[in-house]
Amino acid sequence: MKKILLLLICLGLSQNSKALTIQQLTVTTIENSNDLNIHTKVGNGHYFEYSQHSLSIENNIITLSICYLPITVSVITTKENDFVLHNLNLNNTAYTLVVNVNFQVWNGTEYSCNNQTLSDTATLSFQTPLNNAVYLSNSDLSVNQSQWLVYPNPTQGSLTYNQDFLSGTKSVRIYDSLGRAIYREDNSNHNSLDISGFSNGVYFVELTTAEQQRFTQQIILKK
Repeated sequence: MKKILLLLICLGLSQNSKALTIQQLTVTTIENSNDLNIHTKVGNGHYFEYSQHSLSIENNIITLSICYLPITVSVITTKENDFVLHNLNLNNTAYTLVVNVNFQVWNGTEYSCNNQTLSDTATLSFQTPLNNAVYLSNSDLSVNQSQWLVYPNPTQGSLTYNQDFLSGTKSVRIYDSLGRAIYREDNSNHNSLDISGFSNGVYFVELTTAEQQRFTQQIILKK
């Protein structure tokens, strides 16, 4: 039985991780505490199990990375989990929550999470104190990596352009969280973008096509 289960797990780990999607994201305060509860609902076309997660905060950016173990069973599965962030400043403070989900991959010696190759990601900004729950519903979470302008997100400084957007791009601009333009490149023919020289924080990448269509994506820089 153990050999059969191991075979199913190994087969599952070879499946396309794009099927893993965030379906719901809710943030609430825990009564009589300075703790936040982050509730996630994640879905997939195959059976999978929660494996591990990491939760950190830096410069008011909360990053939750969740890793799942896929198993080849043809059933549509959803998993709901709660993650608690302790001792947060809940007095009139703005936060940005970034949730990343992915599958475990084999690195040659063991299975581990690769946060540079994500199945899905979601960003939720909120202000404390929270009088009510803040959330993203299924309709808000329709953007996946194939629709990103650049990836990965969050990034440590190196961004790769989505070729579907880059092929018709005339100019690239980056704005800081105050809306100030801090980078501009016209007629770019590069496949990547280096923002490692910027400070950690929230930025906005804007691509403009020759037809003057504009596409904007929020990114998180966390070195």
